[in-house]
Amino acid sequence: MKKIVVFGPVLPQWSDIQFIANTLQFLRPHYEIDFIDPLESLTTWQKKMGLLLDQYDVFLGFSLGGVILQQSFSQFENRDKSLILFSVPSFIDTLLQERLSTVIDLAEKKQVNEAIHCLNRYVSYPNQPSLQEEYLLNETLASLRLSQGLRFVLETDSRSILQNTPLPHLHFIGEKSQLVNKNNVISPKTGQLMIVPHAGMRVLQDNLSYCMPLMTHYLEGKQ
Repeated sequence: MKKIVVFGPVLPQWSDIQFIANTLQFLRPHYEIDFIDPLESLTTWQKKMGLLLDQYDVFLGFSLGGVILQQSFSQFENRDKSLILFSVPSFIDTLLQERLSTVIDLAEKKQVNEAIHCLNRYVSYPNQPSLQEEYLLNETLASLRLSQGLRFVLETDSRSILQNTPLPHLHFIGEKSQLVNKNNVISPKTGQLMIVPHAGMRVLQDNLSYCMPLMTHYLEGKQ
């Protein structure tokens, strides 16, 4: 059975990855799926990517996790791997800078609940954020995770990589996303950029019926 590794987004607590895991259940009959918290070692992922490339067949990256994968594109060249990105900025435009900076500022002032509510409001749009998502076990850790993870995103520009690295992949962004959208995502040199109708940042949760057949077709074509 082939193996998938999922690089998650910035989450105030890693247990929240279950929201994404639930949307990937349709892959379970055919793949083993593991999840990686990108915040465990933000500065060393490129060194670890070679080992992961030997272990996994499919790489999925959500937001921050996708930024890390984009920055590692050169390591995927000449490797027969499947790569799918979800809501990953190519660069940081003014509005994304302002919105993420607001969340970081709140987190660093220890106003963690306000930071989470602010981020969830943008991420959940066009839907309402769930109260369940704002339940925290460790506010100090959540503050650190939000500030470090979002700062990493803000400091990254992947345009030259996307324009110069011929790596086939899929990238889904939401038509209605308040964060990652056509204003900060470029079409890659080699790959498909899919704009998911009626979806925000959470393209799988918002419109799985659109994404699922495209993902399945892409993965089947790589087998």
